[in-house]
Amino acid sequence: MKTLKVFFFGFVFLFILTSVSYRIWRGSQTILAYSDTLSQSIIQPLNAPKGMTLVPKGCIWSANEVDELTYQYEIDVQSGYELKITSFETILIKNGIKNIDYKELINIISTIEMVNATRALVTVKVSIRMPESQEEYSLIQGSSVSFSLKFDQILLP
Repeated sequence: MKTLKVFFFGFVFLFILTSVSYRIWRGSQTILAYSDTLSQSIIQPLNAPKGMTLVPKGCIWSANEVDELTYQYEIDVQSGYELKITSFETILIKNGIKNIDYKELINIISTIEMVNATRALVTVKVSIRMPESQEEYSLIQGSSVSFSLKFDQILLP
């Protein structure tokens, strides 16, 4: 009987933990809904998970470092349209000065997967390439980084 009680409370605890984790994950997802417009833009600041540091690709030296961040967006798409990402822009802000990432220090790779006829799941993976000069290193060191995406719906032929 004691084993049954332990099993039951363990099951209830696991259920509650899973439910809370799912709610936190679901709350972190972004859903963009188009109304009458066929274009939508977002600005996403790069934020490493709490207690972690984003480092250049392939330079992980400790358990508190990551070399890639993944963002997902659920986007409503009107029937008869196709979703395209038409522009990226990476912005580095350091000492109040806004710089566009012309040297392509930030790598952004995106994929679009249609979940159903009217919903798309966009996955964006972001990483930093290794700076090749002191100028690039000083540009990225201590900067806050954001990227903007523009989504357009294009009428299918």
